[in-house]
Amino acid sequence: MATTRPHNVFLDSNVVIRAGKPPGGPLIARLVDLVEAGYVKIVTTDLTRIEIAKKHASNDFEIIGELSKKRVRALAHSILQVELPEISAGELHEKLLDTYNVSVADMFKKLRAVELSINNVIPLSVFHSYARKSGIFAGDAKKEQFPDAFIFETIRVIAAKDDPLTIVSDDSDFDAAIRGAEHITRLNSIPDLFSKLGLTIETAPDVDAFVMNNRDSIIDTVNDELNQFGLQVYDVEDAEIDEASVEDVTFSDLITFRTARPGKEVLVVGRVEMDVKVSYRHPDWDTATWDNEDRVAIPHRNVEGERNITVEADFNMTLNVDSGGKPTSISEFTFNDDNFMWVSIAPNDLDYK
Repeated sequence: MATTRPHNVFLDSNVVIRAGKPPGGPLIARLVDLVEAGYVKIVTTDLTRIEIAKKHASNDFEIIGELSKKRVRALAHSILQVELPEISAGELHEKLLDTYNVSVADMFKKLRAVELSINNVIPLSVFHSYARKSGIFAGDAKKEQFPDAFIFETIRVIAAKDDPLTIVSDDSDFDAAIRGAEHITRLNSIPDLFSKLGLTIETAPDVDAFVMNNRDSIIDTVNDELNQFGLQVYDVEDAEIDEASVEDVTFSDLITFRTARPGKEVLVVGRVEMDVKVSYRHPDWDTATWDNEDRVAIPHRNVEGERNITVEADFNMTLNVDSGGKPTSISEFTFNDDNFMWVSIAPNDLDYK
């Protein structure tokens, strides 16, 4: 139930990144509902916003970074008759970062987030915690925790007995800091926040029936999302997935949430196991020769093949419903991840990493 005062919620960068690229997927849309309905007030920091933009920019750069190389642009011109603009790696990354800085800021604007500045933190207080291995630096925490330390010191000041703060993060390093702070708790995920607010539909027979009766359209939807994400091979060097086609899906751990305002949608979160047929290619390392001078293996041909692999992922799905509340169609479907999906094509290992 909503209270007279919205509950303060801080979203760590890791959960925001996994909720999808700005403007975000179904989880962010439902959070907007919660904000507009007066359930929660989103609190963030300038550094959090920067970290989110930086991560998305880095992910995209891994995909298109080769465009900064002259030989790649020349090849595109030769084969595709496309004249790509000359740009350095630094300039390309800067353009990506500028784009995400704007889109992340717009996303937090939709969430009506109150942005706090880490400039209000006295640096010496953070370094004292570092020297004493206390707070967020307790235990095995390393110096890489400095961003989180500044963020925590920034947001902790707003927590009060009659106005508590919930940190949504799967980073357990916050736990040590929270033990020394009053009126602050941590939840692992955005769905956990929904459950805390009492929005869970414990049983969802209509959703189960929808999944059973609409398998073909669901498989097509999952297939589209998987191909937008892309698959990366982790167990064969320089292997590439050329095509991927989802042939079957199995859902588990389904939890359904009501919207926080009147509407014809429900949010479903859970896990999906996908049977995916992939075509792949990679250098034939078994017949490669060894170059003693450069100390590298030199393959002489490529290996191509097809196989079915199993890929698992957490997902968020928004369903349209009719006047009776029964699901009728998929409004949106996204995987709950922030990066590529890594898979195996080795003969004896079908596990999703």
